Amino acid sequence: MTGPQRSQRIVCFGECMIELSRVPDQEMWSISFGGDCANVAIYCARLGLETHFMSATGQDPYSASMRAFLTAEGVCDDLLLVHHDRLPGLYAIQTDASGERTFTYWRDSSAARGFHEVEGSAQALQNASEADVFYLSGITLSLFDRNYRAQIAELARSVRARGGHVAFDGNYRARGWADPAAAREAVASMAGHCSIALPTFDDERALHGDTHEDQAIRRWHDAGVDLVVLKVGAEGAVVSSKDGTAERVPIAQPRDAYDTTGAGDSFNAGFLSAYLAGATALEAAAAGNRLAGEVVMHPGAIIPAEAMPV
Repeated sequence: MTGPQRSQRIVCFGECMIELSRVPDQEMWSISFGGDCANVAIYCARLGLETHFMSATGQDPYSASMRAFLTAEGVCDDLLLVHHDRLPGLYAIQTDASGERTFTYWRDSSAARGFHEVEGSAQALQNASEADVFYLSGITLSLFDRNYRAQIAELARSVRARGGHVAFDGNYRARGWADPAAAREAVASMAGHCSIALPTFDDERALHGDTHEDQAIRRWHDAGVDLVVLKVGAEGAVVSSKDGTAERVPIAQPRDAYDTTGAGDSFNAGFLSAYLAGATALEAAAAGNRLAGEVVMHPGAIIPAEAMPV
């Protein structure tokens, strides 16, 4: 399966937060910004896509720095609204000896969660419906209640009905949901509107109890997804088209990870950027592997621009 070849406009909908990460070998913390869909937006912009990030920030100095950070990366902020009564969320990252990370969050009343309250949010959704690609994740859905998730699903339906792509990463984080059943319901309600699914097998196993990759892949196809790209950690990815053809795309040069923060997000961006430029799905998965393989060698979600693989 080959992707479109004309210039594409992608809208990424989610949350950008203040990121605290430990400075290596020091009792200090550095401040940056990140969030799964914001990470995808940054890497897509770096890879040449016209990228818009849809969310809400506060009107505080940290929010101003966050907006400046995104726009400096080439991300368009026309859909990034300002909530006058809320602040951005915050998370701290800690990594173990193998590079696996744990997060601590302060985000229950973040500005992004109040996106639907902000004047201009309805117009932002309308503008996003005209995108060539609409990208979101399970974490995006966890920010909102069932009624607003229905509006997001309608936006996705509209994009796909116009012939655009809806790309979705299930990205299950249990702490964001009242219980697994609520997460399963929300993801299922979105899955039928998606053309490209970019799940991670560990998430699928945690949410659905899958014991084999085929179970996850088949569930997404049965929901109506055309192309499933299942991330399987150090083993790379499995690419499956709706006709049942599936092929594993291994990581070409496996390395010991320093920090796995942002690995899946960077894979998604690498995949989408290559696929939308006309690469086959297998070639695009290899591009996703290359970018993720570099990202895990650096601390934090966003690596220096000069470290981007060619």
